[in-house]
Amino acid sequence: MAQTSNSTVEVIPVQVDLREKAPPLPAFRAKIDPVAAAEAAVKKLSFQFKNWMLKEVETISVVWKEIKAEGMNDQRFDDLFRSSHDIKGQAETLGYPLAGQVAYSLCLLLELIPDRKNLPLPLMEKHIQAMCAIVYEKANEENPVGKELVTALRAITDDLTAGAENR
Repeated sequence: MAQTSNSTVEVIPVQVDLREKAPPLPAFRAKIDPVAAAEAAVKKLSFQFKNWMLKEVETISVVWKEIKAEGMNDQRFDDLFRSSHDIKGQAETLGYPLAGQVAYSLCLLLELIPDRKNLPLPLMEKHIQAMCAIVYEKANEENPVGKELVTALRAITDDLTAGAENR
């Protein structure tokens, strides 16, 4: 069980044995362990994880540069949200949980601030810079600077979105 520096938040890692979820195999296939096969497949692909995350942060960086140069419109907003949502969903699986937490915080800003004219662009930029730094440096959950970035960005985001509906 890991705790953040904020004593009101406790992060409990999920520990699920997928073997309990897999149905029994027919006798002729019983020699194959589907969970072991899936784990082996993930391990074979794991050398690509860094490249995939680098591509994700490159994508969000390009979208952000377009927003800075040409302003926010519906398409750029959708692209930014999709990219941050993709990072949020994939980061932990690909070994970048801190980047996923920053992406989650950015998603909150995009979801909970209804008027796009009120979006805090400097704070959004800090989120994107943090995701890029975390991925480029392969900062893990033991990295004190990465943890501090996540904590600070989330605290500011929570302050800005306090009281927002659908929370």
